[in-house]
Amino acid sequence: MKTKPPETIITQTEITPRTVKLAFDDWLAQKGRFDTLHRYYIGDHDFAEIHADSNRIVSNFCAYISKALRGYMVGNEPKYIAPDDDALAQEVLDLMRKQDKWAVDSQIVLDMSRYGKAYELVYLPEGKSEPASTTVSPKNAFVAYTGDMERDSVFGAVIYSYTDDSDRKVYRMYMYTRTDVQIWESFQDDSSSGWHAVTDPVPHGFGRVPLIEYKNNGECTGDFEGIMDLQDAYNSLLSDRQDDKDAFAQSMLFI
Repeated sequence: MKTKPPETIITQTEITPRTVKLAFDDWLAQKGRFDTLHRYYIGDHDFAEIHADSNRIVSNFCAYISKALRGYMVGNEPKYIAPDDDALAQEVLDLMRKQDKWAVDSQIVLDMSRYGKAYELVYLPEGKSEPASTTVSPKNAFVAYTGDMERDSVFGAVIYSYTDDSDRKVYRMYMYTRTDVQIWESFQDDSSSGWHAVTDPVPHGFGRVPLIEYKNNGECTGDFEGIMDLQDAYNSLLSDRQDDKDAFAQSMLFI
């Protein structure tokens, strides 16, 4: 990649429209990188632009690397254990079994390998009395931390966008603080100053920010991020060789 991703998004303890804007801007600066990593994972590589009018042969080692690492890490379902005399831990294990926590952890490992980080959201499903968890793509989420040595999480954000009745793009942020959850919004053309809460805070009852960030490494880089240029060169070489073979066959047919 051409730019190094920020390792951590830093904010102030007090949540204001300005601090939300600054944290959002830091995440938005990373989103293009996440989109590129996703493209390479699904086989939409940059070399294809060069071969737009000829053979485009894709040998997707990027996906292979991430899938192989996930298989190595969690290919066999992990077993979660706790002391028999710890009633609270046993209760947590029961909740994990009920929601098939292995599937969530498997997706976390894959997201870390693809994007360099992953996010797990702990939430209370509507109409349920027991919490559950799910993964959220880094393309749609971030966690903002304090700037001190503790680096405690201040809030987590899950972000989506939609078009309003005036055809304006609106960013919608589900903000999870240490005590509650609320929705903030901003217009795309006014995101530098237009963030504002559109719902009242609703307590979530977890006592901490329920959006958890997992880092693949200290630099938050993906496992195939360092070989993306090599991947393009390899695919381009395969495509060129096929172009040469096709051209030779056509010339022989002409003769």
